[in-house]
Amino acid sequence: MISLGSDGSDANESQRAISEVVELCRRNAGVLESNANGQSSELPEKPPTLSTDPYPWRSSEDLLRDPIPEMTYLIDGLVPENSVILLSGREGSMKSWLVMEWAKAISEGRGWQGRSCAAKPGLYVDAEMPFNVSMARLQAVGACPNFNVWHWQHGNFPLSLHDQRLFLAAKKHGLIVLDTLKRFMNGLDENSATDMAEVTGGLRLLTKWGATVIACHHSPKNQTTPVYRGSTELGAGVDIALSIERISRESSELISIAPSKTRYSHDPRLVLRVTRTPTRPRFEDVTNNKAETITNQTTQKHLEELSEIITTLKVELGKAPNQTEIAERAKIKGLASRNTIIAHLKEGEEVHWRSNSDGHARVYDPIV
Repeated sequence: MISLGSDGSDANESQRAISEVVELCRRNAGVLESNANGQSSELPEKPPTLSTDPYPWRSSEDLLRDPIPEMTYLIDGLVPENSVILLSGREGSMKSWLVMEWAKAISEGRGWQGRSCAAKPGLYVDAEMPFNVSMARLQAVGACPNFNVWHWQHGNFPLSLHDQRLFLAAKKHGLIVLDTLKRFMNGLDENSATDMAEVTGGLRLLTKWGATVIACHHSPKNQTTPVYRGSTELGAGVDIALSIERISRESSELISIAPSKTRYSHDPRLVLRVTRTPTRPRFEDVTNNKAETITNQTTQKHLEELSEIITTLKVELGKAPNQTEIAERAKIKGLASRNTIIAHLKEGEEVHWRSNSDGHARVYDPIV
């Protein structure tokens, strides 16, 4: 207890102490953010809640009375706005070059490979490369006022997805690229479903402030299938899981980008031709160029596995299986998402199987 002197000096000292404690609490609560210059700036306010009603849910009929929000993209047909995207690939697959190019295109609001881009500030968070290498790549890709870079050698670099400074960044940028995700796991085990649920929860939390998040990750070294490394919870918790694979051919070098999972109706599949220059690789979209279209090892493996599934189902059911039956069996086997399976069914037509309509659905017969 503090006793008060007759001159009130103890009271003044007590008031100053209380004020300091209140200020410290406010800082610890994340109300103020100290930057590298020692100045303070306000962190973003709490995201708005959906409703002020005592119950948070709404009637389905009430919901459908409102217009359904239109699907919007940062890169048309490729990067949906306000989504979480996992981009995985082996070392040397050029994923860092690609996402840096995407971030620059979005920051400028110019097109990328014939696709329109929304004009949104972009942030490339480099948690891995040496500073001189990172700056050399930035110089090769090009700079613009709305394209920001946060390098791990800068002061106050975040080590966790729950860092208040990342929340502030998510409020101020339409796109955040985390390269690589492993550097933000803060001791969590990527093979643990519980730990990866915490990671994907952190990624999802950033989208509440308005940002789209692309997290770069590594593919396993001892597998030919270019999927993400670690627990399947990592892929389950994102909106799109893309794998990037580098394929060298006699006449050209190609990279294939394919979804192993997507929550959207569009298929963000890409085939890019790579031209090496002294400063950087340059990409050309040849996805729809039949002369350049490739069936990589992953796709070929999926087609063969689908052929086995169709053959097995025909024996089990006593009839040719339809798309739904094939997709459900493929999901059980962990082959790919329904959208990817439907795309593979089109690719394998007249090679691995033939399809026709039975009056209700399209059914598939294996080609023996």
